Amino acid sequence: MILPARLAHTCGVCGPTKLRLCATETAQTACSTGLSEIPMAGGLEPADLLQRHLPVLRYDSQEPYFADAASEWTDNPGNELRRADGTVIAAASPVGDQPLLSLSFLDPVRYPNGEGVAHDDRIADPSHDYVAQAQALHAQPRYANRVYGHWATGSDNRLWLGYWFFYFYNDYNLIGPLIKAGLHEGDWEMIQLRLDANGQEPDLAVYAQHKHAEQRPWSQIERVGEQPVVYPARGSHACYFSADVHWTGAWFDNADGQRPGPALALQIISDTAAADAWATWPGMWGGTQPPADDVNPLDDSSPRGPGGHPQYRRPDALLQTAIDHQASLAPPSPAAAPPPAPTVTATTAGNDLHITYDTHVNNPTGLVVTAGDLHQPTPPTIHRVPVDASTGTVVVPGAATDQQTVHVSVAADDNGASPATQTKPH
Repeated sequence: MILPARLAHTCGVCGPTKLRLCATETAQTACSTGLSEIPMAGGLEPADLLQRHLPVLRYDSQEPYFADAASEWTDNPGNELRRADGTVIAAASPVGDQPLLSLSFLDPVRYPNGEGVAHDDRIADPSHDYVAQAQALHAQPRYANRVYGHWATGSDNRLWLGYWFFYFYNDYNLIGPLIKAGLHEGDWEMIQLRLDANGQEPDLAVYAQHKHAEQRPWSQIERVGEQPVVYPARGSHACYFSADVHWTGAWFDNADGQRPGPALALQIISDTAAADAWATWPGMWGGTQPPADDVNPLDDSSPRGPGGHPQYRRPDALLQTAIDHQASLAPPSPAAAPPPAPTVTATTAGNDLHITYDTHVNNPTGLVVTAGDLHQPTPPTIHRVPVDASTGTVVVPGAATDQQTVHVSVAADDNGASPATQTKPH
């Protein structure tokens, strides 16, 4: 059940004893019973608290992938559910007697056609046309701007609220195609909030970042009312507490937070409802699997879904990664500094966009050019342009659209990515 914030209210159908999330104000008329079965004496239940603390996303200015419904990946035309040997189990565009792939087809044990589920099953995108496919699906309201909520009790007997975000593709700083690294199909990210001993107010936030996390007390979290603000990193979508260039211990993530994310619709994952079995399907949300001898820290395989992560059932497990990472993180060396933001100007000639640039580095490999006003509700268009000179002019065919705001960042041959510079074509 998908519940925008405006639908949280006391339901006359359920009665006054419990505050639930109800859909009676929409075409749905049934109350979401079964989603909040943990009684919270004198206060809100977990489902209501998930709605109350719904995250607010502040994307990077160049971000082309927004947090959307997981069904984008099962429904994307051409996607296939496969065994590790490539045998097709189901398809979004089935041929012959192939079963139709959908979220409801996924299960932790057995598929609807009777075949058993294997841990190395995966949903792959044979076309590899990721940006165009993601933006076509995002344009459909049934997929756009979604977050999945789930609660669990930690080993400390505290209640934790978890928020899971699905992104169509992971593209490190959007320079992956230029440096041939940092790319994988499908991307699951998340944050979680620990509630106080009374189970009513958060006292700690933990944001997942790659293979680790970061923690902050609730009193130090940027919020919009009671909603925590999250700054997803450009392309990789790691969750940060602030807009900045963030050192991970191996590379820098850009997260300038200049593109306000549209309001998210909350879908609560139940541990008992059959319709939510997809969340604990053990396979991989993508077909990417680097070779065994790949040692590039930027490379990773496609992820498993929410139930494939320890914090789904043991939420304080992610907190321990934050504690360990904080203890081991060394500051970057001066040589590891990311490239500076470029100096750019933009002009148009017919439908083409001309970018005159100075990268301020000696080793550029390309420019990432995005076009789209910051406050539009859709992601910007994106263009990757190889360059081998520190200064010059490049032409981006067909990119001059409605005089929209342009952002340009630099990829360097040491895998560094710069902050973006904003300009308006003239």
